[in-house]
Amino acid sequence: MISLRRLMGLPRFPMRVYMLILALLLVLAYAITGPAHDFFAKLRSSIGFFYEPKDFEREEFLKTLEQKRQ
Repeated sequence: MISLRRLMGLPRFPMRVYMLILALLLVLAYAITGPAHDFFAKLRSSIGFFYEPKDFEREEFLKTLEQKRQ
């Protein structure tokens, strides 16, 4: 029976090396989805690429829509 490692074409390393690679990939995934994503989202919004209306602007817009309907 062919082992999973041979089936996937992985080189012959000790299990510790594979665990280290897995741990590094998990840390990288956390960094990309967590702190790095927050940093770039804040950077993008502070520069002005993304405009998000404030709550009072949203309320005024909804009021004007209701007035136009009537």
